[in-house]
Amino acid sequence: MFKKQLFYCFIVLTIFATFFFGGKVEAQSLSEDLSGRILLQVEQSGEAWYVNPENKKRYFMGRPRDAFELMRNLGIGISSANLSQIPIGGLDKLTGKDSDQDGLPDLFEQAIGTEVNKKDSDGDSYNDKTELQGSHDPNGQGGLNFNKSFSRKQAGKIFLQVENNGEAWYVNPEDGKRYFLGRPADAFQVMRHLGMGITEENIKKIEADEELLDNGTEKDVSINFVKHKGYDEIKSLVDLGGKILYKAQEDDKWFVVNNGEEGKKYDDIGANSQTFFEIEGKIAYRAVEGEKEFIVYNGKEQKKYNRIIPDSVAKINGKLIYVVEEGDREFVVYDGEEQKDYEDVKLGSFLVNNNKLAYVATEGDKQFMVYGGEELKKYDEVYRYYLTEVNGRLTYEAREGNDWFIVYGNQERRRLDNVGHPIEVKGKLVYWGKKYDREFVVYGGEKRMKYDYIWSRNKPTAKKHLKKIDDGLVYAAREGEEEFVVYRGKEQKKYDQVSPEFLNLNNRLVYIAGERGKWFVVYGDKELPKYDRVFTLNSFFDGVLTYIAEENREYFVVHNGEEGKRYDFIDRLSLKKTNNKLAYIARRGDDWFVVNGNKESEGYDLIYSIKKIDNELAYIAQKDDKAFVVYKGRKLKEYNDIRDLKQINGKIVYKALKEGKWHIVKEE
Repeated sequence: MFKKQLFYCFIVLTIFATFFFGGKVEAQSLSEDLSGRILLQVEQSGEAWYVNPENKKRYFMGRPRDAFELMRNLGIGISSANLSQIPIGGLDKLTGKDSDQDGLPDLFEQAIGTEVNKKDSDGDSYNDKTELQGSHDPNGQGGLNFNKSFSRKQAGKIFLQVENNGEAWYVNPEDGKRYFLGRPADAFQVMRHLGMGITEENIKKIEADEELLDNGTEKDVSINFVKHKGYDEIKSLVDLGGKILYKAQEDDKWFVVNNGEEGKKYDDIGANSQTFFEIEGKIAYRAVEGEKEFIVYNGKEQKKYNRIIPDSVAKINGKLIYVVEEGDREFVVYDGEEQKDYEDVKLGSFLVNNNKLAYVATEGDKQFMVYGGEELKKYDEVYRYYLTEVNGRLTYEAREGNDWFIVYGNQERRRLDNVGHPIEVKGKLVYWGKKYDREFVVYGGEKRMKYDYIWSRNKPTAKKHLKKIDDGLVYAAREGEEEFVVYRGKEQKKYDQVSPEFLNLNNRLVYIAGERGKWFVVYGDKELPKYDRVFTLNSFFDGVLTYIAEENREYFVVHNGEEGKRYDFIDRLSLKKTNNKLAYIARRGDDWFVVNGNKESEGYDLIYSIKKIDNELAYIAQKDDKAFVVYKGRKLKEYNDIRDLKQINGKIVYKALKEGKWHIVKEE
């Protein structure tokens, strides 16, 4: 009898466990099986969800813009070397502007490093898309080196190219390939193309992400930090008089958070290059609400317009300036006052000279300078980028027909085939000129020595680069097969190549030259050791030269004449001076280090955004898909991603991603 009762009891317990625990196990198993997948509710209207591999929760993807923002927000940083190990998919699903008509949109080509305006980047007679489809390198010879084992481990993840411009990629668990998420339309295409159907019953078994707020603060016990309220997105983190200022997004609305206080919500906030402008101690920014755009200054909405051109908003002479577009007319608003309207106002042409606002405008087929509200002489073209002031006079470049010339004050200088870069040297107007395929410098009205061309910072066809060092003019020129530097009117030694990168150190001119396939630094009249490549001249320490060299595909720093340790890569933009030591980011194999003096940090999967805070090093590192800040050699709290490392009021501040929400993390 007892055995029979025990048997019935076992049956009841089994049924109880099935009902109360079986569902949970099944849900966990489903979340694991669908980790990293894009799911489509086939029994509804095809709503899309993404199952985050980090927490196995599902995130609603909504409209194209929602999908794009979600994928970027949940993305984690990856180095270019690691990303290149994952094959590319979806080449026939890409959309967007394609300048060279090779089947690859411009944004995609910028992400993979191929030429935007050249179908065949490496010149081997095969266009870039064809090479990618055949797993060949479009930037050089040979095939692409993929790592299937590495690709499988990244299944379902979203990566951001932290060494480039933050481009996003999704690794499809089905084929192990990465898919480009360039624009909202691209992200939406990926979602629809790679999504798999799921029933209502099963979608409900996967936990949906909820609002993840602390309702207070979260202390980081390692170094006394506070994590603030989380938002869908945080951008434009800046220091405002020691206070933390940024814009945040929640439920498709943007608002300003100023020292923890949330402002009014708008459809959009900010310009393209800069969001906030401090005018007389108060904050100004562009806002969009419905069909109207306006400036918010000190919390008050200014006059509303149909459109304020985002790239036009700027601060000049301590005052806010921007361009308004109303219908087919444009006009400048400067210090709150509307100027005359024109067909076009050239962006980037603003200058205040003798307390008068100057900018370039277009009316009909003529362009002209507007100076203090007065329209100056009209020309076929006025070049907006070298609008400047020389000896107190408004100076700019203009064209009539095929003739270019400098307008200096109210004087037109001699007409040439091309002119550029007007500057002042020893009280005289100096600029570059070209006539009959010969290039020269015009110095105080006199043409100096003529050459085949004078180097620009980028390429020979660009506007030329003239520089003033210690009140002396310096530039690089070419004549025949030889290149050389001209300093204070005197030609220096001639080489196969020279770089228009100049430095004055200990009263000696320093620059980079190349001879017979080798590059070296010329320091005064002395040639330093030769290498395969040399770049990034610096003088962090008084009287001491520092630069980066490459030899046999290994990179190293040359500091005060001594070669440092060799690496596979050195981030040339990371060079810093801290506590009288030279610091920089380097990579050897798959490990990234910060080198401080002669000491290497611990190796990480990736390091970026190195800063000097109170003369101590702080940087963002990644290890095993987690991001964290390293400060004073100590590893701080881990997050899914970290960006915008800054020093505000003497404290470390950054934004961190945790479970789909961005937070401001601040040192107390």
